[in-house]
Amino acid sequence: MKARAARLLASVSLLLAGPALGDDGRVLFQDDFESGPGRWIVSDPEYVQIVDAPDGGPGHALRLTPAGALLPALVRRLASRPPAEPVFALIPGSEEWSAYRLEGRLYFPEANDSYLGVIYHYRSSEGRADLGSIYVIAKPDASYIRVNPHYDWNPARAIYEELRVDLADPAALGPRRWVRFALEVVGREAHFFVGDAGEPRVTFSSFEAERGQVGLNPRSIGGSVLVDDIRVRAIGAHSYRGPP
Repeated sequence: MKARAARLLASVSLLLAGPALGDDGRVLFQDDFESGPGRWIVSDPEYVQIVDAPDGGPGHALRLTPAGALLPALVRRLASRPPAEPVFALIPGSEEWSAYRLEGRLYFPEANDSYLGVIYHYRSSEGRADLGSIYVIAKPDASYIRVNPHYDWNPARAIYEELRVDLADPAALGPRRWVRFALEVVGREAHFFVGDAGEPRVTFSSFEAERGQVGLNPRSIGGSVLVDDIRVRAIGAHSYRGPP
């Protein structure tokens, strides 16, 4: 009788808890870029390219170049066509994911104002695109993280000035140094990690969408960024449960 009651109580608890957010640890996507960029939706293949990975990065990496960064851009535009702006690479099918952790490595090859933006909940309709975004930027005199959601591709970082997080060691981001990064997303809440920190450097839950495509993008002007060893796995919940 007690065993039956315990089983009944466990069943009721599961019903009240609702469905699981994801199969914890199941790999949803991974890419080491040894087979080209064909697994990504790219804005313009001229600005999203596979290159040899530098400085201890074996094989190849994905390079994201700002559309305004190439010096002969004016000549190229007169000779051929303007680049597709903004520059981005998205993971097909990622709009189906509800709870996941994206992780990889980034590399800034130039001593320039360069950033890697991680896109989540990207949604495009009738020429309009809205997306959540958190980026890490490396400058010669400072490195920091900013929350930067976009509405119709208009950046909204200035609304969230209090969420700028300065990194204690600007040199840790390079240039010419591989650094780990990660983004955990569960519903509307995103947690962003840089380096080997066990806790996120910033958490953000004010972007309204709860699903959409996941991807990467460079700064609109400035230096390029390389990424490698991208892996996305399902999670049941955020690894960090503390205050924002």
